[in-house]
Amino acid sequence: MDVFESFAFDITLEAPVDESIDSYLDYLLKTYMHSSSLFPPTVWANSGFNIKRTTNGYEAFRKQLDSVFYSAHPTVFELVNRLQDIIFESGFKMRGADDTARSKTATERKKAVWIEEIMKQFEDGNINRKVYLRRISCAGLPATRL
Repeated sequence: MDVFESFAFDITLEAPVDESIDSYLDYLLKTYMHSSSLFPPTVWANSGFNIKRTTNGYEAFRKQLDSVFYSAHPTVFELVNRLQDIIFESGFKMRGADDTARSKTATERKKAVWIEEIMKQFEDGNINRKVYLRRISCAGLPATRL
């Protein structure tokens, strides 16, 4: 599905008429929606449901780094020690863990089946793009059916 078309025809046409909303939609278009944007859809849009929740590795690293410090201004020695711990842990994970081999919880399996069902309905032409977007945007709520 083309992200730009969905944004242009399904989202912006539904938006209320308001100057601040128009300004925000313009920002989204220039920054994320078009193939020539600063962050085009090829960078962030993925139809898979097995992707991580963070948008990129940098954000994941920052989150991990933030979680290991207990004060706003750690010493240089504490910083180096924590970075060494993160590097060791990352290397250990890369050598031993395949993300696809990780066992999924029952909730994750149910959600994956639910998302696959919606995607198949769209691909088979049983639902239109607008219905697809509404349903898939509730992917965090598998019990919700729109």
